Amino acid sequence: MNWNEAYKRERKMEWRDVALAIHDSVSPEQALRFYRPDLDIRHNRCPCPIHNGKDYNFSLTDSGYKCFVCGASGDVVALVKEVCELSTRADAMKKIGCNKIAYAHHKD
Repeated sequence: MNWNEAYKRERKMEWRDVALAIHDSVSPEQALRFYRPDLDIRHNRCPCPIHNGKDYNFSLTDSGYKCFVCGASGDVVALVKEVCELSTRADAMKKIGCNKIAYAHHKD
């Protein structure tokens, strides 16, 4: 294995650790309430923030989300990526990491 391959493997492990830390500390509902406070979330459902739906077809769980109209689904990182219109999951992880302290103080 050359140096470049070892470096890539190490960086991949670092991102995996960041993703696991995010999943352990920020729920999709917390992220959605923080980045889209205008949404009316009731009983873990709300209008879809991805396709700007009007009905409560967007479902939130402790570990992910699913829209029963447009089919969007994923984890908290994917949700932040879509809602904040970011280009990569890495950008979403950075954004979540920068705001992690704010989540703790943000009212649910």
